[in-house]
Amino acid sequence: LGASTSALTTGIATCAEGQLATSEEISRASGDINGIADETAEGMTEAFSAIHELSGMARELRDVLEKL
Repeated sequence: LGASTSALTTGIATCAEGQLATSEEISRASGDINGIADETAEGMTEAFSAIHELSGMARELRDVLEKL
């Protein structure tokens, strides 16, 4: 009974270590995903601003061409 309990305890400890390592890996991956999402949102904001600026420039060009 003692050897069996010891083996079970060792097995449980090993599994717990594996679960901890997996949880830490998931946590790191979640942090990476959040960072990528933040960068993507920032890029989309910059793209929106550039598109808005280009749209204004296109209107100005159209106005100039209409006057010619």
